[in-house]
Amino acid sequence: MTRLESNRDILNLLEYLIEKYPDQRFSQILQNFGLIKPNRPANPENRIDWQNEFYMEPDELLKRIKQRIEDMEK
Repeated sequence: MTRLESNRDILNLLEYLIEKYPDQRFSQILQNFGLIKPNRPANPENRIDWQNEFYMEPDELLKRIKQRIEDMEK
């Protein structure tokens, strides 16, 4: 699968998730389904650091999203 194909699949899954979970905020969907990953510090009242996954290949992200969907729909 090419990067373009993986990116399109990610967009299709994102559209599916937005329709399936209309009460969730966009950023909640991104976090809940693995599109973005937070690093929570020892004292979460202070802040949330977001992992920089700039170099993650879309096929790896796609696998993570599919796994999260599968886990949440059990």
